[in-house]
Amino acid sequence: MKNYSKEFNQLIDQISEYKNKYYKNLLIKGLLIGLGLILGVFVVINFIEYFGRLGSTFRAILLISFLAVSAYTLFFMILKPVFFLFKIQAPISDAEAADQIGKFFPNIKDKLLNTIQLASGNVDNANALIEASIAQKTKELKLVKFADAINFKENKKYLKYALPPLVAIIFISAIAPSFFKSTERIVNFQKKFAIPAPFQFQIINKNLKAIKNEDFTIKLNLNGNSLPEEVFLVSNGRKYKMNSSDLRNYEHVFSKIQEGTSFHFEAGGFSSDTYDINLISRPLINSFTVSLDYPGYLNKASEEFENVGNLIVPEGTTVEWKFKTSDTDSLKMKFNDEKPFNVKKSIFTDFSVLKKMKVSSNYQMLLQNKNAVNPEAMSYFINVIPDKHPQINLEQIKDTTLYNYIGIGGTISDDYGISDFRFFYRIKAKNKTFSSTPIPFNKSSLSQTFFYQVNINSLGLEKSDDLEYYIQVTDNDGVNGHKSTKTTIMSFGMPTAREFDKEVDKQIEKTEDKFDDIYQKTKQFKRALENLESELRKKKELDFQDKKEIEELTRKKDELLNDIKELQKQLQDLQDKQNRFEQQSPEMQQKMEMLQKMLNELMNSEDNKMLEDLKKLMDQQNNDKTIDKLSDFKKNQRNLDKDIDRTMKLFKNMQLKQKVNEVVKDLEKLAEKQEQLSEKTEKENNPSKTEELKKEQEKLNKEFDDKREKLKDAEKLSKELKKDLDTQKEKQEEISEDQKKSQKEMDQKDNKAASKSQKKASKSMRNMAGQLAEAMQDAEMKQLDIDMDALRDILENLVKISLDQEKVMKNFKNISVSDPKFIALSQEQLKISDDAKVIEDSLYSLAKTVMQIEAFVTKEVTSMKNNIDESVSFIRERKLPQAASKQQFSMTSMNNLALMLSETFKQMQQMMAMSKPGSGKGGKNGNAPSEGLGEQQQELNKKIQGLGSQGMSGKQMSEELAKIANEQARLRKQIKELQDQMNGTEMGKKIGDNLQNIQKKMDDSENDLVNKRISPELIRRQKEIETRLLEAEKAIKEQELDPKRKSNTGVSFSRVSPPDLEKFKKEKEKQVELLRTTPPNFTPFYKKQTDNYFKKIN
Repeated sequence: MKNYSKEFNQLIDQISEYKNKYYKNLLIKGLLIGLGLILGVFVVINFIEYFGRLGSTFRAILLISFLAVSAYTLFFMILKPVFFLFKIQAPISDAEAADQIGKFFPNIKDKLLNTIQLASGNVDNANALIEASIAQKTKELKLVKFADAINFKENKKYLKYALPPLVAIIFISAIAPSFFKSTERIVNFQKKFAIPAPFQFQIINKNLKAIKNEDFTIKLNLNGNSLPEEVFLVSNGRKYKMNSSDLRNYEHVFSKIQEGTSFHFEAGGFSSDTYDINLISRPLINSFTVSLDYPGYLNKASEEFENVGNLIVPEGTTVEWKFKTSDTDSLKMKFNDEKPFNVKKSIFTDFSVLKKMKVSSNYQMLLQNKNAVNPEAMSYFINVIPDKHPQINLEQIKDTTLYNYIGIGGTISDDYGISDFRFFYRIKAKNKTFSSTPIPFNKSSLSQTFFYQVNINSLGLEKSDDLEYYIQVTDNDGVNGHKSTKTTIMSFGMPTAREFDKEVDKQIEKTEDKFDDIYQKTKQFKRALENLESELRKKKELDFQDKKEIEELTRKKDELLNDIKELQKQLQDLQDKQNRFEQQSPEMQQKMEMLQKMLNELMNSEDNKMLEDLKKLMDQQNNDKTIDKLSDFKKNQRNLDKDIDRTMKLFKNMQLKQKVNEVVKDLEKLAEKQEQLSEKTEKENNPSKTEELKKEQEKLNKEFDDKREKLKDAEKLSKELKKDLDTQKEKQEEISEDQKKSQKEMDQKDNKAASKSQKKASKSMRNMAGQLAEAMQDAEMKQLDIDMDALRDILENLVKISLDQEKVMKNFKNISVSDPKFIALSQEQLKISDDAKVIEDSLYSLAKTVMQIEAFVTKEVTSMKNNIDESVSFIRERKLPQAASKQQFSMTSMNNLALMLSETFKQMQQMMAMSKPGSGKGGKNGNAPSEGLGEQQQELNKKIQGLGSQGMSGKQMSEELAKIANEQARLRKQIKELQDQMNGTEMGKKIGDNLQNIQKKMDDSENDLVNKRISPELIRRQKEIETRLLEAEKAIKEQELDPKRKSNTGVSFSRVSPPDLEKFKKEKEKQVELLRTTPPNFTPFYKKQTDNYFKKIN
């Protein structure tokens, strides 16, 4: 319609409002009726299925029926009004709306329709009369509201269709929810509908040329008023649903199209014309080969790679590319920002090119033919690696305790390989040039860990020397020449004599403090043990707290054992330190070994077993046995503190002798230096040289002052040990005065007088050294004489109380507890106990100075005193049989002690004889027995077997058994020493268990012999010991005769590498395994990456 008056336009708007309300009303009506219909059908099909339990075919029919009704209702009663409402589909015309309005309003009738028709017929306002008529009717009609013709409330009548099924569903859901489970059995199928309508297919593609092996997209546009919901593309008998962005535009992708094809479209039952797709080819590289010709110095064979574009190559590598292409007319390559160049075709391949690489570069391949070009150039990168300097990462560990080694470790690496790796060193004051020694490394590894231990001993360093050193690694660059990298020059300074002496003194002080700490702990342990026993004897029943105290005792005992082990280590470290620059005398080394053995004896594993037994007895609530076991344990620990104190005193005695011996040796060396200086002084007339000689004399003065300080320390220690030591103080002053006098005379340019003073000082030093050595030896002989007298008295007292004990024991057998003599005999037993205490104290006092008294001697005296004390207790309790048993045991211990001490007395006599002039020293090898251990055991077994046939008295039998037990103990000790010597060797691993077993059996035999248990079991065990000993000796001899064995020079120092060096060793092992598993054809880059990867994960 054309432009009319405002009133007519309002009339049209009212008609539009009517149409809008009209379709809303239809939508409401359709929703109510449709809901009722769908819910009703839903109830019906569920009812049928619920009661009928139909088969699959009938359930499919029900589902299809429901979907059909639902689809129909949804489309015609709901969606169609919506389409009209939102003008998706053309609504009723204004004329139709006017007709409906006229039927509703009687006063309008056909007026509205006529007005619409007049307006439609009046084209371009040609008839003024018609226009006037339209205006008149418009004014009449504008007062009527057309939308009132639609009354939404009239739709209430349709509730009767929706409410009954809805109520039914709610009701059924409430009373029978399982009714609607039939829905699950029905839902199997779905149906869609499409309304056919006329439309046109229009292809948007400009042409239908597709590139082979690439995706090709067909784009379609639909023209028309009624459009289908789906469009299909049909090709080669297959139908493909097209993707749509809206209802008009569709597309389909032919994926990686390989050949030309025909196709057409189908939609809403209509088909399009047939179209053809034509194929064209894009230029393509099918494959390419890269050949690498490496520089000659790498000694690496040429390599060839298929389809590898990104490369890592050494500088100077010649690279050749060979391309196989299809549909390609030309191929160009471009490196970095250079101009592209054409690659020539070759005879055997399509294209090939050769280039020597000197710098890293990006490169591209550009392909073209008459139809197409490559949309994206193929791009790669060649990484050219220049030959860099090798690298070193260094860590080091310096032995600042014994000055025996420098541990050097870390990593070395190079991009192409290492040709040499060396350690350079020099002694600063003695050498101007550096010497070198190779460090082991693996030439096939680009990056590797290393460790190298420099043995200082082998370099000949003395006190006050300075070692300068560095390490250097060299690569294998054959083009530019080998390149080396070295560390900064490092130094390792040996201590001066004064510094070293201070270190030794500090270590001695530390060891003495440890001795004292252990001594105090043993005293505390004994007090705690005594207190616990006292508390337990007061209780009728033991409680949880008592068990806790036992556990605390066990902890303290373990702590003591650990302290003793640590003390042993300190003693070993001290011995190593004192042996560092000058070997100790065999006598001092032997004494140190005896100290270690004494400490070993203190670490008795039976003590811990007794404590464990105590805890078990407490768990069993066995109070009497618990107290008895605790009492036995306390007896075993009776002299623990005395043993520690004895070991400490012996250690201090050793250190006193060591200090004096060191001063004697140092004085002799110093006297030699002083004499040499006096000769130089006498011959020198040059004033400048005289100044140097003065400095040398000043240095000797300081050295002598150090010796005087050392003598002061020795004197202080001797006073602590209550020993007399003449340190020759007057001689010290005389030497010091002569040295100072020589300095003054050199200042006065009187070199001859200075030389005389120096010679006098030298002579005095020698005299002083001799007098100190002689005084020390005299003091030892004096002490030895005193010790022998004391030991002789102890032996006499032992024999006396042994006889007294035997007499008392016999007298007790002939009386009863009610006999008046009982009290007198009891007092005699008490006197024996007191005498035994005196012997015990005397023996421990003597043991502090006599190292030959073995630890088992002190154990035996403890056993003797414990047995005597127990016999006294049993006598008080009137238990004579038990008392007699303990008296017998104490006599056995006395006899054993007498034999052992007698052997010690003989050793001391030998020492006295060897120390006298003319006796000679050191000609005897005390370590090797004159006959084999097996033969000695054989002789011992004969003695045991002949005991019963000799007709001995009881006393003679006891003495003979004690001698045999002592001999057996001596053999057991020799086997233990043999086992210690073989520890860590192949032979030690082979027969170590056998020797250990022999020692255990010998220990059992000793117990039987001491307790006079001569049984067939003892004879059998002794025979087995003999057999095993002979077998062990045979194995040792066979190894000694083995021609494959080689003799090795003894090493003065053997020390376990520190933990940090062990870390480098482990890294080295990983490196070897890495090399073993790395494929040999890896490029240098990938070898390096593999190395780095394994280093990270390890």
